[in-house]
Amino acid sequence: MRIFEIQYCRDPHLALLMNKPEGYFPGETLVGKIPVEGTLTGSIQLHWVDAHNRLVADIPLIFNQAKNAFSFRLHLTSALTVFNRLLCKINNEAVAENEFLITPIDKSWDDFHAVTWASYPLGCAEKLAEYGIDGAVTYSASVRNHNLKQFNTTYIDQVAPKAFSWYHRNAAKMWVYDRQPYIDFLNKKAKTDPYFSLPISSLLTRQHCLSEESTRKLIADRMRQTVDVQRKSAPLFFNIADEIGIADQAAPFDFCFCPTCMNQFRQWLRCKFITLDALNQTWESHFSLWDEVFPMTTHMTIQQNKGRKRKNISSWMYHRAFMEKSMADALSFARDIGRSVDSHGRFGTTGLQAPNAFGGWDFERLCRSVDVMIPYNMGNNFEIIRSLNPDLITMSPYFGNSPVLIRHMWFQLFHGDRAFIFWDNHEKDGALLTLPDKRPTYRAKLLGPHLREMQEGIGRMIIHGRRLEDKIGIHYSQSSIHAHWMLENAALGEAWIRRSSADEFIRNEFRKRRESLVFAIEDTGRQHHFRSYAQLKIQGLLPAREKIFFMSGSVCFSESEALAVEKYVREGGIVVADNLLGLFNEHGVEQKEGRLDKLFGLVRQSGKPSKGNIRLTPHAAGLGIMGKEIAFPASERLKATSRAEVLGKSGSSDCLILHSVGKGKTVYLNFDLQDYRDVRHDATHKAGNDLRKVLEALFILAGIERRVGLEDRNGSHVPGLETVCFANQDEEYVTLGYTHPPRLEEGSLGGEVKRFLLKPYDVSVPVKVTFPKKAHLYDVRKHSYLGFKDAHTFTFKPLEAKIFALLPAKVQCLKIRAPKTIHVGHSCVMEVSLVSEGRTLSGHTLHLDVYSPAGKWIYYYSQNITLNGHTGTLNVPFALNDKKGRWKAVVRDVQSGMTETAFIRLV
Repeated sequence: MRIFEIQYCRDPHLALLMNKPEGYFPGETLVGKIPVEGTLTGSIQLHWVDAHNRLVADIPLIFNQAKNAFSFRLHLTSALTVFNRLLCKINNEAVAENEFLITPIDKSWDDFHAVTWASYPLGCAEKLAEYGIDGAVTYSASVRNHNLKQFNTTYIDQVAPKAFSWYHRNAAKMWVYDRQPYIDFLNKKAKTDPYFSLPISSLLTRQHCLSEESTRKLIADRMRQTVDVQRKSAPLFFNIADEIGIADQAAPFDFCFCPTCMNQFRQWLRCKFITLDALNQTWESHFSLWDEVFPMTTHMTIQQNKGRKRKNISSWMYHRAFMEKSMADALSFARDIGRSVDSHGRFGTTGLQAPNAFGGWDFERLCRSVDVMIPYNMGNNFEIIRSLNPDLITMSPYFGNSPVLIRHMWFQLFHGDRAFIFWDNHEKDGALLTLPDKRPTYRAKLLGPHLREMQEGIGRMIIHGRRLEDKIGIHYSQSSIHAHWMLENAALGEAWIRRSSADEFIRNEFRKRRESLVFAIEDTGRQHHFRSYAQLKIQGLLPAREKIFFMSGSVCFSESEALAVEKYVREGGIVVADNLLGLFNEHGVEQKEGRLDKLFGLVRQSGKPSKGNIRLTPHAAGLGIMGKEIAFPASERLKATSRAEVLGKSGSSDCLILHSVGKGKTVYLNFDLQDYRDVRHDATHKAGNDLRKVLEALFILAGIERRVGLEDRNGSHVPGLETVCFANQDEEYVTLGYTHPPRLEEGSLGGEVKRFLLKPYDVSVPVKVTFPKKAHLYDVRKHSYLGFKDAHTFTFKPLEAKIFALLPAKVQCLKIRAPKTIHVGHSCVMEVSLVSEGRTLSGHTLHLDVYSPAGKWIYYYSQNITLNGHTGTLNVPFALNDKKGRWKAVVRDVQSGMTETAFIRLV
């Protein structure tokens, strides 16, 4: 048995020793002793006290006269908190204590949490719990962090930021030591020699290059040290680093050209090209040895392609892809090191950007490199993450105290979040409590009631539901993101280097195109998922999984992706493209014809298309697209082949080209979607209505009916309202909330981007919701039964979110079997059953609130459970120092709102 010295002792003649300083698991036995020096007079007691100051147990002491020591054994069966203390008293005066951790065996993340990025002093947990906060950030230095002493829920922040986010944490230094020297060099050397290479290695070497062995050692040392210290505290996750990036988040910069990076890059290229001749042919280069291979920088690529009829950006694209691989590999390496120390730990990263050409933001790679992501909701990154890795856990960060946050929180819960993080550095707009008086701020009063709702069972109900989608696939193409960046920004010349991470988001036409498609699909009442380039290559496309597949902005993709799409169409799938489809091959070399032009039944023509709206032909009505025209101009000059149907024309350009191939069809829109995101809030806008009309026709063609009908009092479209549906066994939950509205944004290059303010969704709207079937309908948030029906009419308020439960049977009551009397220090076990009419309802979520004899809500006894069938067990481990008297337990079925109360007398 190993003994260690106490950490705190008031009496130098008394020590409190335990056998396992690293901590315990529930069910283990704590063995210890209290050596005595000299003579003790009076009584001695030993108490087990937890983080809530509950007296869990009085520990019997046995005196060994020969060793002049007290010994004790404590079986750890009633742990409620991770942090615990042994407190020794003589004559009722505390003389020694020691701390120990009890690590939960079950580390599943099956309930909703809200944590704060702040260090509130001890004694704040109870007040924060009243406003829905159940955890806090902590750091790697010590497992005895005071936040762990009051919260069971913590996460470990910033384990290895030096390797992953040095440039964000040192943004000013980046300008001085990296960007400005490069700009100065471009202004001199590049004027006379645009294809320079040798000096670049020193100018474009990343601090802590992710390919360097020294960086890997830095990551490994930090991960091992931190995880070893903190694993017994059972954190929600370890945050490897915040706001990562190859440079400063998504800011464009040509890192990294250091010798180590280039050597690994060449090895990777050998696997891609096999022979040097193949690389030279693709890159249009003349390397004689593999050791000479050197990619073009952004500046070189822009210069080389000026005035070229067909562009070649292959060298630059391969370097961008390699840097994305480097970032993902480094994160995977950090996670693997963490798992080697804590096999049950979760490892993630926070402050994620949108998919982008710079910074390492290839989400196909990133989604397989970590367990947890906390993205800033931008550029559809949440939808991409849940699509590419459904098992990955997401959370959202929140800043400030705007009422709009209420809308965002419900939106994020419906879109897969299992927790929220609240930035709270005790600023005026960010603090939740004032200090030292612990008074709730406006922010706490604003957001607290909603967080309490989510924590009192709604979050768990949604987490345990299975999200329902509509077999609508969207192509996620990282190579197209690369190609679009060069097409959009080559005209900037050398000014590209001055773009910030914010510019990369704001001035990004490809991102707007993707957002517009996603919003338009959601505005027709359907849900979707993304399929990545890797998934197409490995798994292909199946008509049974994707009835329709959109290739929006897919300007560059691989031959394997093209073959998968062709096979999918022949087998009965429908593929829809907007424009510029496949004009670059997988290497980034522009082609005369698009790779899938033949599949789509079109021929490209030279010249610019007409600027007028697209006129609909009689064939359009056959597809269900009614009217004379749609308010979009043609994007390209195209001619349909003889076997294709032309549903629209703009001058001499064919649009809405419908082509039958095998059992399937293709549709080439030949118009640009990117402005829809800015007009969707206006129900009267013709272009918005026209796009929804076209998509509705395509979904009907694919056999995808709207799952939930949604209309205003006039039967018209309701802007911005989204329905997300979940299934739980034979029940369905329908959620309704506003999507993120557009807003004005500004980038570092100056100038206002044309977007709209937050006003469109700030009005109450009478709406009618039509459900998939007749069912016993419940308004979950109002705890009310609405009847056996398939439709419901109500007024939707600006900051509201609705959750409807469609149950196959009406809930009659809850039954609780609980002891009428129980002794302090004993657990109160309550058997609960859900009674319904006609059939058994199973898998429901129950919430328990416990109140003391004085009527005080005891937050740490409150809990959620998921019923096994229609029954379940609730356990309240009363402490020895809990107040005696009449306690109240209130149990609520979350889906129906049905409640039942039990009274227990504590004696």
